[in-house]
Amino acid sequence: REKGLVSDMLKFSIPYIPTTLMWMITSSSDRFIVTAFSGAGENGLYAAAYKLPTLIALAGGVFMEAWHISSVSDAAPEERSGFFSEVYRTYLAVMFIGTSLLIMTAKGFTRLLLDGSYYSSWVYVPVLSIALLFSAMSAFMGSVYFLEKKSIRSTVTAGGGAAVNIVLNFALIPAYGALGAAVATAVSYIFVYIVRACDTGKYLRFDLCNLKVVINTVLLLIQTVIMIFEVRHWMIWQIGIVLIMTAINGRDIFKAALGFLSKFLKNNQKNI
Repeated sequence: REKGLVSDMLKFSIPYIPTTLMWMITSSSDRFIVTAFSGAGENGLYAAAYKLPTLIALAGGVFMEAWHISSVSDAAPEERSGFFSEVYRTYLAVMFIGTSLLIMTAKGFTRLLLDGSYYSSWVYVPVLSIALLFSAMSAFMGSVYFLEKKSIRSTVTAGGGAAVNIVLNFALIPAYGALGAAVATAVSYIFVYIVRACDTGKYLRFDLCNLKVVINTVLLLIQTVIMIFEVRHWMIWQIGIVLIMTAINGRDIFKAALGFLSKFLKNNQKNI
């Protein structure tokens, strides 16, 4: 029995080793190619630009650590679809609004947190923010593989993203430099998200909020274009889009907060 348990654990966990490697390729290969085609100076700016969007990855990583436990222990099989839908809607709302705010403040935070010589790196922040947003969303989809013990699917989809990233890096970086690398990274993470969103439906059907994802993504792309090309009155446009994003997603956050508060008060009443 113990040998069988060890065997099952190895079958489940070993595929996550190449999965991690695939994510490393997606997030790091562009830097080597940028250095090769555009030089170490531009690669330094690109690496500096990664620091702000990493906040998105950090927030998503903290959430996923708790979510993996909750998705297994809290949801009964017949309730999983509703449970995943509810959590996913709130997760999307928080991540999209957070990304929108980060894009809007890219210039200010870059000036505040980085040395003046790296200020021009802010131009890569909006695209990289979208990239790491979809990385976090892909990780959420990967939790279905985790729940259903389909870890090999996680490896395959991550490998597809790494392949797309490498191809696009060689296609875009020679012409567009580090900005091309940022676009390649964003497209590869979006690719993984779409593939996983389609594939995980075989194992667990829940509301993917497709229309909301599309609308929010279009708004982020508009924000990004406005920032990169420094459209006249860009800050007014940015504030307007952030307010629209908040109006679209705020209700989900509000409902989740009310639900949490209700459960908290009930638990306190039981303990009194």
